Amino acid sequence: MSPSAGQNSLITLLTLFILGGILTDVTLKLGGDIPALPRLTTQARPNVDRTFDKRIETLFELQSSNDFLESKPDQSPFFTHHFKTPPKPPPPKKAQTKKFKITFQGFYTTSSEDQKAFIMVDDQFKSVRVGEKVVADLLLLSLERGKIEIGPEKGATKSIGFRQTTTIEIPE
Repeated sequence: MSPSAGQNSLITLLTLFILGGILTDVTLKLGGDIPALPRLTTQARPNVDRTFDKRIETLFELQSSNDFLESKPDQSPFFTHHFKTPPKPPPPKKAQTKKFKITFQGFYTTSSEDQKAFIMVDDQFKSVRVGEKVVADLLLLSLERGKIEIGPEKGATKSIGFRQTTTIEIPE
């Protein structure tokens, strides 16, 4: 290291030290305070909704000790009152049925040799051919001079005599 290099570094260090002192002195003696801010004042909220406040308060209320259930000594430590038995299922619905009052009034033969029966269904007159629908799923299955047979295509049939009234129940 040459003597001139050592002197240069010493001068540089001394210069930096002086500048740092001046800078510190300037910043500390600049003066000034925090700007004056208006004071905050507290006041009641306008149009306060008291019911809302009460709802908030109830969220944070502690439950009283009477609300808790005590366990009995003979119960398992894993016993809980949390789960409740499910409600009983509703009773099964009864099958909905429709009742029809059917009366055989007679029959006639058309010019094309078709036979039609006169049938009263719930005080409503109908003229029905063999194989046609009388009401809902009931068909006129056979037609004879003194009686008719009514029923579904497959299943039990009901025989009705001349001028006899029969009540038939059909599931909906």
